[in-house]
Amino acid sequence: MRKIFHIETKSDNSHKYYGSLSALVNDNSDLKISKFTLDRYDFAKLYEDDFCIIRKSVMKTNSQLKDDSSN
Repeated sequence: MRKIFHIETKSDNSHKYYGSLSALVNDNSDLKISKFTLDRYDFAKLYEDDFCIIRKSVMKTNSQLKDDSSN
């Protein structure tokens, strides 16, 4: 399973998805939190501030779903 980061920008209710935290930070220069801090954040819960909401999850493929059902 591959990790995926989702950012919801509150000002325009936009949603973007990234395969790495570096890509998310590089593409959103107006973040009010540093990558250093996000690297250490416990994404068991979502990150939220006045600007955005950031979630971390995993992306499953169809073959992974088939593998899960055989167990």
